[in-house]
Amino acid sequence: MTIGSRVLLALGVVGALSTTLAAAGPAKAAERPLPSAAMSYAQDANGQGDDEGANGLQLLTSSLPSLVPGQNAWGSLLWTTGTKVCNVAVTATSTGATIDYPTNTKSSSSFYKGTGLEPSAIDFTALSLSVPTTTTKAVTVTVTARYTMAATSGDDHGENGKANIATPPTCTSTVRTSTYKVTLPVSTPSGPAVTARTTSAVIAAGSVAWVPLSFTANRAGVDNFRLQAKTLPVGLSVVYPSDGVTSGLSNDTSLPAGGTDFAAIRFDATKLARGTYSIPTIASWAGGSLDSTLTLSVN
Repeated sequence: MTIGSRVLLALGVVGALSTTLAAAGPAKAAERPLPSAAMSYAQDANGQGDDEGANGLQLLTSSLPSLVPGQNAWGSLLWTTGTKVCNVAVTATSTGATIDYPTNTKSSSSFYKGTGLEPSAIDFTALSLSVPTTTTKAVTVTVTARYTMAATSGDDHGENGKANIATPPTCTSTVRTSTYKVTLPVSTPSGPAVTARTTSAVIAAGSVAWVPLSFTANRAGVDNFRLQAKTLPVGLSVVYPSDGVTSGLSNDTSLPAGGTDFAAIRFDATKLARGTYSIPTIASWAGGSLDSTLTLSVN
């Protein structure tokens, strides 16, 4: 599966285990996580953590961060275990969302560091989540984990009281299955359809430079996006890609819900005095527009 320009979201551990939003889909089972909305033991369909209780595979994520209708994002599920597990394959279904998996695993997802998990370790599995524009409230995601498990915990001690590391636990051939329910919140978009992210830029005096201006779509339907500078100070001129009259987005003609992309304008300051200038811009798309101001510093 290729993601293209769609925003990718992965949900990782709060705090030290969190990283940042990615601009491309994971090449492994999970990559580039964001903090998760909730980190507590999830319940399975029968109200239990899994078929081995607290000693077996446990899902830590009970709720995913909220999406808006029409949004596609990567999310991750956090896992831990009390006993060594192997050959973990995670799948998910939902009546209110479409779910896909990393390209290297295709029909399921496994851990970032491999297909197994040692006792007390934490790792995550990635899911691609797509919410249709018709979905306006939280949906339930049914998560199924299939895995094998070690016969012992690996914490057995010999007669001398020391850990028996000479014979580490190995996973049996018995395939186990655990099923969990996770909430995917869906929030109604509020505020403007598009937010301008770039409010200032700096170029050298006497230079010609391309300046990228970033925008984020807060809802679906931002199609045929174009950007144009309006009134220019004397001495400043602009050029658009392909010598056009407006600039388009870098990745696509549309901004996906929750997605960020940029459109670039080339500023020619060869005849412009040093100083700070306010450049009005207008972003337009099918059914809407946004006026904003770029503060351009010429040094």
